[in-house]
Amino acid sequence: MRYTRYDLKKKQGGNKYFIIILIIILLVALSIGTVVSKLLLKNSKYLNGTVSSKTTSVSSNTSKNSEYVFLQGGIFSKKEYADELTKSLGAIGNPIEINDGGKIRVIFGMYKRGESYTSAVKLLTDNKFDSSEISYDINIGDICNSEIVEIIDANLQIISKLNDKDVKSVQLQALKKWKNNLKKVEGDYKNKKVLLELEKYIDKLPESYSKNNTNDSIQFMYTEFKKMAK
Repeated sequence: MRYTRYDLKKKQGGNKYFIIILIIILLVALSIGTVVSKLLLKNSKYLNGTVSSKTTSVSSNTSKNSEYVFLQGGIFSKKEYADELTKSLGAIGNPIEINDGGKIRVIFGMYKRGESYTSAVKLLTDNKFDSSEISYDINIGDICNSEIVEIIDANLQIISKLNDKDVKSVQLQALKKWKNNLKKVEGDYKNKKVLLELEKYIDKLPESYSKNNTNDSIQFMYTEFKKMAK
């Protein structure tokens, strides 16, 4: 009978070294894992703080804008050319001429960016008229600009009503009363002078506002927008 002899002492010694090496590897891996974990947590916390701070900043500084557009049919140095275009556009709307820096702008209308503006552009395109736009963006970041936007919007509503061929005039008693009930703006604001001029303009408007008044209103508001753009 054969016996196979195993040297147990030798094998046990080998196992001891193997176990020691394994323990060392595990300890090193655990140490590395702990360090990496701390770094990841630290970076994660830093990133979350950055995103949160940025979001708060954007949220607190974000305010609504109101964009207004003067739809221009053309600009001329000679009045006879401007008159010719104004007459042609008169077949589909109520264009006006605005003197601006020695040039004459033929303005088809003034609109708040939106459906009415889109409809006006389509009307011009459908009738083979070219157009361009002069746009102004008002940031409603303070009470002064907010009231300016309210007054401009009120004026545009009146002009819009008069675009109806069956409407001959609009009574302005309600508009004047509404304006007088606006909150008085205290303090210094960049566009406060414009606000005061708009309020005075409403006071001077006739009680019965007709199509003949729309030209003056659009020219006046064009001038006020240019002041705000400076």
